[in-house]
Amino acid sequence: MNKVQDQVLSALKEKETMITLFLVNGFQYRGKIVDFDKFTLSLEADGQLFVISKKMVSTIQTTEALLSKKDQDGF
Repeated sequence: MNKVQDQVLSALKEKETMITLFLVNGFQYRGKIVDFDKFTLSLEADGQLFVISKKMVSTIQTTEALLSKKDQDGF
């Protein structure tokens, strides 16, 4: 797996950060990442659980800082 991707997704999951997930088809979800693996993301949005293929994800947006300066030094 991609180290940077894993760090970002882990931080989002651990901090229960609200995100906007943009898909390649233009659809958007607003929620929290519950879990992820090599191929999928589990997202809780609007009281429902969605399993989304990572191939379909265009962008993940958040208004909060994800990683501290110390964490970013590893990039």
